[in-house]
Amino acid sequence: MNSLQPTSIIDQHTDLYLQKVQERLGAPMKMQAVLDSALEIEPLAKVHGRYNLLELRPNTMPNPYDIPAASPPTDIIFDIPPEVHNWAHSYFQFTATPQANSPSIRWQPCDGIPHLRAITLMSRENEVLLNIPDVCNYTNMTFRRQTKVEDAVTLDKPGMGGFFEGLTVDYKSATDRPAAAPLKAQWSANEPNYAYPGTGANMTPAVNVRVPFNMIRDCILSLDKDLWFGKTLQLTFSFNAGKKIVFDGAAIETGAASTAAIRISDFSVRLAVQAEQSIAAITKAKVMAGEFTTLCDWIAPYINVIPANTTGISRTFLRGDGLTLKKIHTGFYNTTEQGSTIYDHNNVNGAKFDGFYTQLNGELLIRPYVLINNTAPNVANYLDWQARRHKLRGSCIESSNEYYFNWVLTEDFTEDKPLYAKPLYPDSQHPVLDGKIVDKE
Repeated sequence: MNSLQPTSIIDQHTDLYLQKVQERLGAPMKMQAVLDSALEIEPLAKVHGRYNLLELRPNTMPNPYDIPAASPPTDIIFDIPPEVHNWAHSYFQFTATPQANSPSIRWQPCDGIPHLRAITLMSRENEVLLNIPDVCNYTNMTFRRQTKVEDAVTLDKPGMGGFFEGLTVDYKSATDRPAAAPLKAQWSANEPNYAYPGTGANMTPAVNVRVPFNMIRDCILSLDKDLWFGKTLQLTFSFNAGKKIVFDGAAIETGAASTAAIRISDFSVRLAVQAEQSIAAITKAKVMAGEFTTLCDWIAPYINVIPANTTGISRTFLRGDGLTLKKIHTGFYNTTEQGSTIYDHNNVNGAKFDGFYTQLNGELLIRPYVLINNTAPNVANYLDWQARRHKLRGSCIESSNEYYFNWVLTEDFTEDKPLYAKPLYPDSQHPVLDGKIVDKE
């Protein structure tokens, strides 16, 4: 059997190439020496980062830690050690178990993080990196829009040892909406569930919660970047009252406020710590070299939630709010924030309002939209859906019906891509100052 000689094959191909080049250029050339010297170049070693998940437990946590139905409990605080870490590869988890039988069936809303009222990340010197009030509503407004549908279907499912990860596309669970017919039936096969049911008049559902921090978009928790602050940070979780976490009802659309306390157990944060010491050393060196002098000197997206009980909202953004204005999410929620209407922002056929407009610095961003044609009642014009559907392409909002049942107006001042496709960290192709410049001191 003849053995192949790779070097002779290279030589033959090179000689043939040189012959063709000489024929076209009419000049003698010698490339063999160049090829030989190139083969002798020593390749550069490339090191890829990898992460170890460091398990963190709360500083102090009552045992048992029960959430009353009508009032929020004390906050839970984690110390984040001064390691090089990446929030986008980290997650938190706990188990939530009702402590009283349901009169019929108990339901947990499952498009967002209903358990949490606020998340705060700051140093012991009170330098604030993150402060999200109304986490439950913010995640309910954004998860469907900013999650790719093919990613949503691969998120874990609660029950049978699985975890709830912020969204659930579970065909074996209840797939109805918290609304009367004809809106009760879900519109598409991939439409995420609205509430996860228990099994009857008992203390279910007991839900294992495990939420990747990168689900909470447009903040430091979704930055896919190694960070080091050289000091201990404090991560604080504030829980909702029990009636914002679960509700009771024989059907999803007839639920009432639950009176059951919710027990939180086995609470932990799994922090992704950079395991490659050479990469960790580079990150530390950049900080030590003075690239970042304080926690707030470097650019990171920041969320500001503005709740208001009004038919119109006006807000002035100053330089103290940030360098650029990236997005504004606006949702109109039911004033009864318990039972089946905990997270109701349905506006199909003008259920909440029949028109709106927005403006910035006195200039119209959206011309006045009349959502309902007054000459033909219950026939929607769907103008804002048409204007924004390209931003929702590939997301968990797959139809105008789903858009209006989960109505949120997103003013996006960043580059013109679908919301789920936005980079988690800016690079040379995605300018840091993407968005409307806030030029007022």
